[in-house]
Amino acid sequence: MIEPKITIIVPAYNEEKNIKFLLHSLVDLDYKNYKIIVVVDSKTNDDTYKKVEQFSLTQDAIKLIQNTKNGSAANRNRGFKESEKDTEYYAFTDGDCIVDKNWLKILVNTMDHSPENTICVGGINPIPKTDSKTSRLFAEIEKTLLGAGGTAQTKILKQITEVNSIPNCNALYKKKAWEGNKQDESLIVGQDGEFNHRLHQKGGRFFINPNAIVLHHRPDSLKKQLRKFFKYGEASSKILKKQKNKIQFIKKRWYGFLPLIYFSSILISIILSLINELFLKFAIIGLGLYPIAITLTAIKIGTSFKKLNAIKSLWIIPLQHLSYTLGIIKGL
Repeated sequence: MIEPKITIIVPAYNEEKNIKFLLHSLVDLDYKNYKIIVVVDSKTNDDTYKKVEQFSLTQDAIKLIQNTKNGSAANRNRGFKESEKDTEYYAFTDGDCIVDKNWLKILVNTMDHSPENTICVGGINPIPKTDSKTSRLFAEIEKTLLGAGGTAQTKILKQITEVNSIPNCNALYKKKAWEGNKQDESLIVGQDGEFNHRLHQKGGRFFINPNAIVLHHRPDSLKKQLRKFFKYGEASSKILKKQKNKIQFIKKRWYGFLPLIYFSSILISIILSLINELFLKFAIIGLGLYPIAITLTAIKIGTSFKKLNAIKSLWIIPLQHLSYTLGIIKGL
């Protein structure tokens, strides 16, 4: 059986520490008919380009591009533009990832056995076991409903599941998804979600196979983690403003706006309590339920993570919510 030709596109920004691990995993795939395009971001200021260049000297399958634009969307768009015309599928991962040996084979098989209107398939993105305790704690937090909305890209699924969107650190698209389309280069983060939303509106379906594994590093400090959530919050607002049907978009991404709704409701209730004491009761109830929910989530994390520093989730989760909310406000 002839394998369909795949182009793997990797946007890379300041990944000199991680890129060699990804490249080693990509050239070791249990798949024959594929090419790799690494697009180095214009604002990269480390040795990412040099690392890829050195590695590619012995690998004909790798094409290296120094982009003149900034952002993952611009880099993915450039990769698509530079791909060979006989490509049938486009696979995407990131410079800080490590793909499983059977990654492509599983994704192609998943696509072959999915409904005809399936436009994209992907997998799960667990954290490498070699990452720090801090990074692994962030990964555990993101698996929970309060930690990251329980989204498909953060929770561990046990069977093939239909979802609304798939992150581009682990995704395989049909060629037609990119023909006449491109990712929004005005978005520095969240561009894959916005791109998928457009495809979903046109009837495209998305499926995740938990056997298609891509290890994905997480931030190694609280500062980086909160900065990430701030950027995601800001991106959510920017994407919302671009939507003609904003209600439909909020229904799909409801979890992202819950922190803003919660904090706003508490603040409004406190203000209105100056007029009617009943609103003060609402504020007190809201303030009381929140720490209970956080505590229950922390206990769940502690049970699965089995590390003493799981207790840190008691303040990490509220800080993530606050960072995300401030990002939403800035974006609006």
